[in-house]
Amino acid sequence: MTRLIRKNFGKIEGGIFIPDNPTARARGIKRLEGEYCWETLERYFDQRTIPQNRYYWGVVIAILAEEFGYTKDECHEALRYQFLRIPGENGLPDKILHTSDLDTIAFNEYLENIRRWALIEFGIYIPEPNEFAIVGEG
Repeated sequence: MTRLIRKNFGKIEGGIFIPDNPTARARGIKRLEGEYCWETLERYFDQRTIPQNRYYWGVVIAILAEEFGYTKDECHEALRYQFLRIPGENGLPDKILHTSDLDTIAFNEYLENIRRWALIEFGIYIPEPNEFAIVGEG
């Protein structure tokens, strides 16, 4: 038995899934004729944005690296370990996510967790993105 996984990007309109590429979806369905299948709908979110990443490195990381005496890369790795670590189960090692794995919403939550932690634990205020202009953004 061959396992075929087909993902189709599209949107819901009037309660119906409208694929961006109906021809490819139809071909995929035809290949699975007579087979039992799962259909899964999952909300799509964009990966973290360039402005989010600039804010992270240019403000959040810069402030904390300077305060703690770390390089920016050391600070980034420490924050990933602190906030993006998923404990391993059944003796498996922990998994540490990369910021590039995060969508825009998860990345904003990551940033908010860092800002809250820095303020509560160390009294370090990190301005929010709307409190200043990010250098180099056009």
